[in-house]
Amino acid sequence: MDFTAILTAALTSLVTSGGIVWAIFNFRREHLLDLQAERLIKRLLLNPKYRFRTFKTIKHHLGGFKDDELRKMIVRAGGIRFEDSQEIEIWGHYDRVGETLDAEWQTKTN
Repeated sequence: MDFTAILTAALTSLVTSGGIVWAIFNFRREHLLDLQAERLIKRLLLNPKYRFRTFKTIKHHLGGFKDDELRKMIVRAGGIRFEDSQEIEIWGHYDRVGETLDAEWQTKTN
């Protein structure tokens, strides 16, 4: 094998591995905001002081997201949506309010 072929193979390998590293870095950077937002949502929903949080409160703490985008993040963080007696959208974490959901299913015909 001549020097040119070895050099070409080495450079191709270097560029390919560099591309993979760049792709991983770029993916992480793009999704880091969503992951941090979901972590914060989970922390808000698992706060022992509050069993439920209004959508308005969650949105206040996580500004910059469209409503439906934020709702998807809440669900990914383990959130379950309810409405209170005044039809205000409230959210709770499944681990804390799962029994409320079970009770609601038993009392309503869905």
